[in-house]
Amino acid sequence: GIKMKNNYSETHQYFIDLDISAIDRQSIERVIDNIAPFVTRLANCKSTVDKLKIVLSKSSTNDLIKLTKNISIDKMIFNGCGSRILEIFIERFTNDNLILQIKNDFLDSLYRYFNSNLKMVLNDCYSTHVLRKLFEHFHINLKLTYIDFESEHVLNTIITYLKVQNNRECQRICCLTHKKKDEEHKED
Repeated sequence: GIKMKNNYSETHQYFIDLDISAIDRQSIERVIDNIAPFVTRLANCKSTVDKLKIVLSKSSTNDLIKLTKNISIDKMIFNGCGSRILEIFIERFTNDNLILQIKNDFLDSLYRYFNSNLKMVLNDCYSTHVLRKLFEHFHINLKLTYIDFESEHVLNTIITYLKVQNNRECQRICCLTHKKKDEEHKED
């Protein structure tokens, strides 16, 4: 078997040398175990981020959960590579139907981090993309004082926010309309 790596440079080299095409369902768990302690640094590294994306795409929800225990949100969120990895976690965790507390804990901690650092997150060109992903799944209140209207990435995030809010409102109105029609039919 493969012995566990015990420092970042060994893990980094192991990951660089890893043949992704040879990884199957069985060996992915070994890879996850090896990289888990250093996932934040690997996520933020230009030479490993693309390979990490592939590993994440082949990973089960439980594999991803193992990695979340070592993710440092504040170190990844403002990094061009790390923020893209966080987006993948949000996407995977919100799209799978497993109701796992630890998965929800990670999403909650991400949500809390964003809520308490909203102005900084919104105005950063990397973290704002992660915020857009969160808008799709969580209700976040934006205040006008947070918005830098000179910044294109901020305005794109605001557009995403408004689209999501509009969709929610449309769904709410549709639900109310259907409910009202159902009640009218009952009276007939």
